[in-house]
Amino acid sequence: MSLVVSDVLMPRVYDVLSLVVSDVVSSCVNKLPSDYILWAIVVGLVVTGAYLVIYYWVLMPKVEAVADSTILSMALTIAAGTGGLVLLVVNYRKQHDLEESRFVERFGAATAQLGHEDVAIRLAGVYALVGVAERTRYRGQIQQCIDVLCGYLRLPYEPNTAEPHQTSKVIKRPGKDAANFAREEHYKYRQNDAVVRQTIVTVIAEHLQRKARYKWSSFAFNFTGVYFEDATFDRAVFSGEQVSFERATFGGAKAWFNGATFSGERTSFLGATFSGERTWFDGATFSGERTWFDDVTFGAALTWFKGTTFSGERTSFCGATFESELAWFVEATFNGDKTSFKGVTFVGKEVDFRNPRQWNPAPHFDWDNPDSGVLKPDNVRPEEWPPTEKCDPVSGDS
Repeated sequence: MSLVVSDVLMPRVYDVLSLVVSDVVSSCVNKLPSDYILWAIVVGLVVTGAYLVIYYWVLMPKVEAVADSTILSMALTIAAGTGGLVLLVVNYRKQHDLEESRFVERFGAATAQLGHEDVAIRLAGVYALVGVAERTRYRGQIQQCIDVLCGYLRLPYEPNTAEPHQTSKVIKRPGKDAANFAREEHYKYRQNDAVVRQTIVTVIAEHLQRKARYKWSSFAFNFTGVYFEDATFDRAVFSGEQVSFERATFGGAKAWFNGATFSGERTSFLGATFSGERTWFDGATFSGERTWFDDVTFGAALTWFKGTTFSGERTSFCGATFESELAWFVEATFNGDKTSFKGVTFVGKEVDFRNPRQWNPAPHFDWDNPDSGVLKPDNVRPEEWPPTEKCDPVSGDS
């Protein structure tokens, strides 16, 4: 009976070990060294060692006698399993190389279109690059595509320097005297570049939605120095390690981040300028470790943080300037470890912090310390400071 159990059970043990290692090989195929065949053989030997340990230390004491045919069968099983692992790794590597080659080809073609002078070809390049990102299953390749799209937005752009269809400008400057030649200055513009840029922002925002088929939320985004015209990131989810809007400029009629979620390690609007008509962060959530609004200029007529949640480890508005006619933090939640409004300038008509849903730990302001001599500005509401937390109408709790 023991011999029968051994004959039946041990091949199954080996099969289980083989399946486990196959999964490991599948997930790690991108990290294999160049001598991956040798590596696969090593894995096979490890499996063989595990097989023998289980057999001789666990089952062998229970077996009275082992037939020569059984030993031969086990040896052949080990050899076949090791060879199968080698073949598996080789096939995976071939498939990976093929996918890598296709990616390079498609990626190169898309980026070439994105750099073309013709606006229609550049638009096609945007969608081609998005298609490349959606076809690949490797995070590094998706990040490459995102980096190129963000990189295009970071290219120098002056919205007021050229007419929509103007591609170049020539300025002739005469010499100071007859002996000097006239000087010409040539400026090249990307035709209808605003259309291309808006398209890029739109497709990125679409891939940041919770219901998006292809989600990019967990990737990094670098919008440093980008000019946004009517930016709309409503309900976008940024959960990657970092997202940077540093020194970005938000122009046009709106900059909307309503219901957006920032849960990555670092979120930075450092030095950004909101100069459009409306800036809305209504219902947004900042729960990442670090969130910076330092030195930001809120110059829109309306700046809304109504119902916004600041729950991250550290949130800073230090050195920010609120020039908006109305800036609302009404019903906001402040429960992060540390939130600072130190050095903030409130020069607008009204800045309202009334009815917070939570004010614990309380954010820090310059006038917190009565001995500092700094008084709360008259345009900051409520007059009775600190604000009283909003009462829950259902439970009656604050």
